[in-house]
Amino acid sequence: MTQQPLRHTTVVSRGTDSLEHIELRCPICDHSVPRETAKTDERGRTFHETCYVLKVELKRASEH
Repeated sequence: MTQQPLRHTTVVSRGTDSLEHIELRCPICDHSVPRETAKTDERGRTFHETCYVLKVELKRASEH
């Protein structure tokens, strides 16, 4: 099974430049991220906090 690369998708509604219509998606689980709880990493990618924590913990565990 090949591993799919992480995605960061921003969807903007047509006919508007308003930031209120931008949908943030988590590149780990690919579900939308509510603005109120969105967290960003050092690259500016938006995540769910729980997804990001799990990603960091997995990285640490794989280094040992």
